[in-house]
Amino acid sequence: MRGSCCGWNRRTEQRFRLLAISTVKSVKIKLLLCCCVALTLLAFSMSASSFVVWNNQTPLPPRSPDSRRGYSIVMNTWKRYDLLKQSIKHYSSCPRLESVHIVWSEPNPPSDILLKFLHHVVKSKPKDGRQVKLRFDINKEDSLNNRFKEIKDLETDAVFSIDDDVIFPCSSVEFAFDVWQSAPDTMVGFVPRVHWMDSLKDDDNKFSYGGWWNCEDIAMSFLVANATGAPPIWVKGKIFEIGSTGISSLGGHSERRTECVNRFVAVYGRMPLISTSVKAVDSRNIWFW
Repeated sequence: MRGSCCGWNRRTEQRFRLLAISTVKSVKIKLLLCCCVALTLLAFSMSASSFVVWNNQTPLPPRSPDSRRGYSIVMNTWKRYDLLKQSIKHYSSCPRLESVHIVWSEPNPPSDILLKFLHHVVKSKPKDGRQVKLRFDINKEDSLNNRFKEIKDLETDAVFSIDDDVIFPCSSVEFAFDVWQSAPDTMVGFVPRVHWMDSLKDDDNKFSYGGWWNCEDIAMSFLVANATGAPPIWVKGKIFEIGSTGISSLGGHSERRTECVNRFVAVYGRMPLISTSVKAVDSRNIWFW
């Protein structure tokens, strides 16, 4: 009896020990899992908070003080003084703008009132102790080609050519400038146009144009593509049209543009334009790709 009783006590004690050990192990495992979960949540919250800060306050790379690191604006205008004032007032706020060259092709020079207003605008928006330089390029004749004449006092390598009736946010312009700096031998812009080969036409007039605009920009596209052999880069950006009249609103404009394309092909002896589907998008403020 005693022997059996002692055996029973021993077995009970062993079971109790095994149960205690398993309980302790279970508690340790649960504590370990809790610690892992807590550390994971902490790491995620820290990375998420840093991600939010990075998106809201995207650090920009240091900029060189060299003026050629900035860009100039060449703005074409024609008797739309309110639009010109609005455009200059807007672009003068762009951080890396160095100078504005207004292509003036009217028979009369700009009025003193207009000059005073525009100079006051650029002076009121200094950048790091300097102000945007404002110049008028006076032309004796009215021609859309005036915007592509040589700019003798140009101080930047990058030139943003624009009309007075279109507004691009400074953030879009600055991003386009960054894109251009990564590929300075290419044309960079916001409003792409297409051309395609029309197999139904004869060889002398086989290219067609899609879109609206004027032939001077097509000529410049031919010139750059022929010299570089590179396609343009389309930059995504917001566009605000503040004017509604212009040559592109006239009937038959697209047909005349097609004629321009084929004339330029004949001049160059080939089609230098290179088609591309590349589009640069500023994704610094986008969470998901």
